[in-house]
Amino acid sequence: MAAAPAVRVLILLPADLLSQKIGGIQSFVRDFIKFAPADFQIELCSTTTDPGTRPVGEWREIDIEGRPVRNLPLVSVGDVHRRSRIPIALRYTVRLLLHRRRLATGGRVLQFHRAGVPLALIGRGAAAIQVVHLNVADIYGGEGESRWRLLPGLYHRVEDLTIKRMERVFVVNQAGVEFYRRRHPAVANRVAFMPTWYDDSIFRPPRPAEQAVARAELLDVIGGRPDDRLVMFVGRLDVQKDPVLLVEAFAAAADAAGPARLIVIGDGPLRGDMEQRARELGVAGEVHFVGWQPRSRIAAMHRGADALLMASRFEGMPIAVLEALACGLPVAAPAVGEIPRLVSDGVSGQLATERTATGIGGALAATLRLGRDRLSEGAQLSARPYASSAVLGPFYEAHRAAAAAKPAG
Repeated sequence: MAAAPAVRVLILLPADLLSQKIGGIQSFVRDFIKFAPADFQIELCSTTTDPGTRPVGEWREIDIEGRPVRNLPLVSVGDVHRRSRIPIALRYTVRLLLHRRRLATGGRVLQFHRAGVPLALIGRGAAAIQVVHLNVADIYGGEGESRWRLLPGLYHRVEDLTIKRMERVFVVNQAGVEFYRRRHPAVANRVAFMPTWYDDSIFRPPRPAEQAVARAELLDVIGGRPDDRLVMFVGRLDVQKDPVLLVEAFAAAADAAGPARLIVIGDGPLRGDMEQRARELGVAGEVHFVGWQPRSRIAAMHRGADALLMASRFEGMPIAVLEALACGLPVAAPAVGEIPRLVSDGVSGQLATERTATGIGGALAATLRLGRDRLSEGAQLSARPYASSAVLGPFYEAHRAAAAAKPAG
């Protein structure tokens, strides 16, 4: 019997998977590659933050989570923490349009992650899958950082040209699923909710005695005291994550919850604002910036901490929350996006009554008072349905079906 043909996937991503700045979409794609079945052959059109080793316009093989991937960077990006005057996604789409005749798409499933990018490959006849990471409400709510919020009508007109051409559309928040089904009734059956997942080979609860070791190592890194409560934050220090409010909430909780330290994993353009606000509030000595860390290191730090703190203006289903919960780390956060799907009061953490320093600080104080030992099991149970092994299977099957629907000619 002849072997089934390989499933060939071309991922169109205006980001660099080897950059130090790894956000939710990059983590999504990295895990898609990491856990892909053996018969999946994956290629990537990306950007590059290191044109010396990954030059623009040249196919090179790169390693993603131990898997070789052919990669074609289309745009060079300088400082990943600064927003460029011309959006990277726009520059990328123009370059993709210029390269379209050189890009082999036959027999491949195209995987898109940004609105507008599919316009460059319209008419190529390849099977295509769109993942919508943006919460549609954020375009209209005024809180979002996407530049599409300035032209929401244009955003949807651009999508109208491409959504109907997709074999499947996956949306990472439930409200978005309902929106796209209403707006595109002719293809409503192709639109599905896809929860975010966490890598359950990395993020897991501590084994016996492991928690004490992890805590001691974390205290040593920051020069903390044994009775300090250790509060984690993981993410970009940008408008979406609202890091100034984060430090205000931490300061508000510090008095109520006893001695505490805030450990900030990540970086971004608002770090200076966050540092200044910490000085103004008198907590600069309790806020520790450790920069970007590999996921294995983040998991180890989570195992020794007491809580994860979030203050986001908006979210989909944040990977940082799932990863913390999977490690048994309770979460204090505002009730934005899909966070209420994950965090239950007194079970896996605490939701803020309002997205203010007092509200989020109160949620953190309540979480710390209950304690990790009491909330750890609930945290783990909340995360378990979203393990990579449970979520990714239907996504891979969608690619198989798309490949079968439009085989190579």
